[in-house]
Amino acid sequence: MLGTRSGSARPDPRPARARVRLRVVAYSALASFLVLQPGCSGGDDAGPPSPFDQYRQRSLLESCELLHRCPSTFELFNWLRRNAQTPEKCAELLGRYEDDRQRALELAMAEGSVVYDAVEAERCFSGFDASCSGGSLVLRGGQIPCSSAFTGTVGLGGDCDVSEQCAGDAFCDWSAWTCPGTCAERVGLGQPCRGGDECSMLDGRTECDWVETRGERVCVSLSVGPDAVVAEACGVTTDDTTTTIVRCAEGSYCDRATELCRARLAAGEPCSDSDSICVDDHFCVDGVCERVSVGAEGDFCDDRGYVCDFVSRLACVGGSCVAVGLGRRGTPCSPDPLSPANCDRGLICHTDWDVTGRSTCELPLAAGEACDANNECASGTCEWILAHDECASGVCEWIDEARVCAERACA
Repeated sequence: MLGTRSGSARPDPRPARARVRLRVVAYSALASFLVLQPGCSGGDDAGPPSPFDQYRQRSLLESCELLHRCPSTFELFNWLRRNAQTPEKCAELLGRYEDDRQRALELAMAEGSVVYDAVEAERCFSGFDASCSGGSLVLRGGQIPCSSAFTGTVGLGGDCDVSEQCAGDAFCDWSAWTCPGTCAERVGLGQPCRGGDECSMLDGRTECDWVETRGERVCVSLSVGPDAVVAEACGVTTDDTTTTIVRCAEGSYCDRATELCRARLAAGEPCSDSDSICVDDHFCVDGVCERVSVGAEGDFCDDRGYVCDFVSRLACVGGSCVAVGLGRRGTPCSPDPLSPANCDRGLICHTDWDVTGRSTCELPLAAGEACDANNECASGTCEWILAHDECASGVCEWIDEARVCAERACA
C-alpha cells in the first residue's frame, strides 16, 4: 500500500457499497500479492505493449506458473486455479486488475523518477529458481519481482509515492502518516521494521517478520531449503535471524494441520476446500476430489464438476454457460470482482447508485469527480471533503460530507 488515505479516515455511510468494496480490496490484494498486473490499457485503440507492460506480463506469468506447479491450500489460490486452469489464463484474469501502487509506479516512470531497464529484467527473470521452494521467493519479501530492473532518482528526504522512486538502498517511508512519503535509508538485519520494503537490499533477500524472542517484527534473512518430499516437514519458520521457506516438491502439497508434505489426493478421495490439493484437473467438490471441466458458451454447467470459462466472462445460468459481459467501455459489468462480468484493465465497473442502479465499464474518474471508493479514481484516491462546518453553542458539526477523486495518488 502507498500509505493511509484520507478517504479511510471516516466511516463510509453506505454499508451496502462497502461490502462490495471489501471484495474488490480482497481480490486486488491477491493480484498485488502475486505481482504488479500486466495487460493492455482500456479501450479499443491500445497500441503494442510497452516494455513495462512486458515486464508485468512476464512477472505475473512466472507467478501463475508457480501457483499451478506448486499449489498452496490458500482458498483464494484454489479458486483461481479452478477458474483459470492454465498459467496463461491465470495471467490474463489477474491482468484485468490494478491497484494504487501500480498506478503510482507508472506515473513515476512517466515523470522520470523511476527508470526501467528491460535488459536487467530479462536477466533476472531468466535466472529464477525452478524449484517450488526457490520459486516462492517471487512471492515473498517487500520488493516487487526483479526490483533490480528499477532505478530511483529521488534522493534521501525527497518526496515519494513508491519505494522504486528512491535512489540507492532506500524506501518510501510513510511512518509520519503524511502524503507524500519521504525517501529514507533502509535498515539492516536485526533492526525493527514495519514491512519488508524497509529492510536493506544490500543484505541479500530479506523479509520483515515477527521474531518471538524479540516480541517484534525485525529484518531477517530470507532463505529457502530444498523441496521436501512426502512425509517431510514443510512450511515457513522464523528464528532470531532467518525466515526459512520449505515448499513441497511437485506432485505434493503442504498439509497445514501437520506441516508435512502430502501427496496430492486422487480422484474420489475425501477432501476439504481449505486444506486439500487434488491431482491435476481435479478439485474438491462437495468433499470429494472430482474432475472439473471448463465449458465454452452454450455448454452444460452446474458450478460443481462443470464450470464455465470465467476468464472468457461466462457464467452458469439455468444450466448453460452464457456471456455476462464484454469488458469494454459502456458494456454491463458486476462490481463484485469474483464475478466473470469484470472490466478490461484500465476501466472500472462504475455503478450509478443514485439514478439507474446499473453498472457499466467506464474510464476511471478524474480529479474532482464524485466517487465512492479509491479504485474508481484515476489517481487511486477517493478523499473526503467538507463543504463547510457549522458551530453553534460551542459545538461544531461536519456538514455536507462528500467524497471526490484526489489530484494525486495520496491526499
